[in-house]
Amino acid sequence: MQRERLLAEIFKAAEHPYVTGLRGPEVYERLQLLLRSASERPKLTTRAAALEFARELIGKARNLEAHSGFASFYSDIANRALHSTVITSQPGSSARGLVQTFLANVVGTCIDHVVSRDLSAHLGTRPLPDTKSALALARDLRTAASQVARSESLSRAIQAAAKAPAQRWGDLISDAWSVGASSPKPAKGRSGQ
Repeated sequence: MQRERLLAEIFKAAEHPYVTGLRGPEVYERLQLLLRSASERPKLTTRAAALEFARELIGKARNLEAHSGFASFYSDIANRALHSTVITSQPGSSARGLVQTFLANVVGTCIDHVVSRDLSAHLGTRPLPDTKSALALARDLRTAASQVARSESLSRAIQAAAKAPAQRWGDLISDAWSVGASSPKPAKGRSGQ
């Protein structure tokens, strides 16, 4: 089975629990936190400074959890995506670029979770020769899933989510999942940064 087809099947299999969960406030609140902090973000000239800033934002995200009294699997995914986005984005990234990177990290983390949890269910009877091959396939699938966020067909939804995360994040995640599930090969678009 081609990896692109396998990825589309994984998106389809994981659609209902993930799309529903990722549309929730615990995810878009992390995105709002990221966008608000972008204007206040110090110039992160070293990896240590980026890690410190990422930890600061994760601390703020956990305070949101403590205040609401609610934490979930999806808030953990959002925290991981928030951390990865801060570490990998450039100072001065546009809101659109930050949303696109956050989306790529959310989607990649979800697909990585599905694959690591039960890759064999998606492979059917096709065996992998060794653990190294399984790990390489899982890494390739996560990378391909992250590329869904770069699809040109998501450009308007990304821009809308950058302007109104609370109102438009749910639509963006649904659209991204549809692109991942229907596209045999994620389309490459602009990075948005």
